[in-house]
Amino acid sequence: MLRDVPRFKVLVVFAGLVLITTALSWASVWSETAVRSDTSACAQVGSPPAPFDEPAASPQRIDHAAVALADPRTTEATTVASSTASEPEKELGRSESHKTADTPFPTTTTTTDFPSAAPATQKPSPTESALPVSPPSPQPSSAPPRGWYQLPEDHPRVLARLATYADWNRTFIVYEPQVAWRCPYEDEARWFWDTDTLAEIGVDWKTALTVALTNKTIGLHGDSLTMETTSVLLNLVESAGFELVQAQLPEGLKPDITRVAAYFPTLNFTLFTIYLPYLVDMKGAKPYPVLNLDRPSESFTAMTNLVDVMVINVGMHLMSNNYKIENSSWVDVYAHIMGMAREEASARHDRNPAARTFFRLTPPRHFQDGDYHNGGWCKNSQIRRGATYTDFFLGGDQFIQNRIVLQETARDPRLEILDVVPCSIERVDAHRKNDCVHFCLPAAGPVRVWVEMLVRRLYEGRV
Repeated sequence: MLRDVPRFKVLVVFAGLVLITTALSWASVWSETAVRSDTSACAQVGSPPAPFDEPAASPQRIDHAAVALADPRTTEATTVASSTASEPEKELGRSESHKTADTPFPTTTTTTDFPSAAPATQKPSPTESALPVSPPSPQPSSAPPRGWYQLPEDHPRVLARLATYADWNRTFIVYEPQVAWRCPYEDEARWFWDTDTLAEIGVDWKTALTVALTNKTIGLHGDSLTMETTSVLLNLVESAGFELVQAQLPEGLKPDITRVAAYFPTLNFTLFTIYLPYLVDMKGAKPYPVLNLDRPSESFTAMTNLVDVMVINVGMHLMSNNYKIENSSWVDVYAHIMGMAREEASARHDRNPAARTFFRLTPPRHFQDGDYHNGGWCKNSQIRRGATYTDFFLGGDQFIQNRIVLQETARDPRLEILDVVPCSIERVDAHRKNDCVHFCLPAAGPVRVWVEMLVRRLYEGRV
């Protein structure tokens, strides 16, 4: 009997160990269940999910318009801004993101396109490789590149463009631009921007002009950049083989501000250009002009009844550096004038449903480190890729102007935006000496693109 005592003790110890192990196992299971339950409850009341629960979504890109309604320091905004941008906002062009240093504007969060990452806990399926797969090789495309690019000097397009410039002086019978704007930039003929132009869709230039301009009358309104636009348009139409003659000035257009009256008989196309930098009558001079803010200029109103196509711009003459009337904000005055212009344009469309009215946006001037009279400069020999409004002195003024224009045109869907900011903002190299506003004629760099964009819009009809 006593010999069995040790064996009995061993059995008791063994049974105790089994009970303890079982109890610990059940405790572990209960603890894990409780933790999962708590995590689930936290998720239900709004706590952030555990990291890597879901793959990160790639951010969306946004056009200039949404940016102009958000932050002038970047050409890319958040996903929220992109998804809520209105149609007029989305017409402002395309450009890559570029942040600048401290500015007086509020900060907008920018995003960078990262690929979506797979969840860390996710295992590849049996048919899926555990190693990353190399992306497929890009397929060759016949589409022209987006943005500015150069072609060799012996390329047919470059040679054709040089021939066009050689005919520039033929347009002087109608309008001879200022000598200060003339600066044949040797490399300009090699620079091309096909985005939103006829080159992007492969349409012959002369064919497009015939379709777009036949039996049309166009009226351009604005400042000296509008005069440069006029010079380029005349050159591009005349050099395509269409005869140019002086047109008679119709009743209602004042001779002192109607700088161009041109006629192309073969196309039955007439062009009027009014130098009207405020769209209202004025006395005096900047920065202390006396503006008649009761109504637009009579010439502007007359033009609304005379032309099929209007292109309107108020830009460089009404900004913070050249409008300093006491107790009068330039922003309020600008908004008031653009409101009147929009009302006149809407009334014009009520009278003539076939009319086309474009509001041209204003690119920022390219001054840096000051203005034209206090040390500002723009002596650049290279394009500034990814430039934004606040890279330039008082560039925020053009940001504000364009925002106001977008807000006004959004009130009437019949009105159209001609967004020239993307093709202009980077071309800091295309000026004469230290004139950081006007572009070198006859090449004109961005201004040529402005004309090509307008012709494409007229060629395609409303877009």
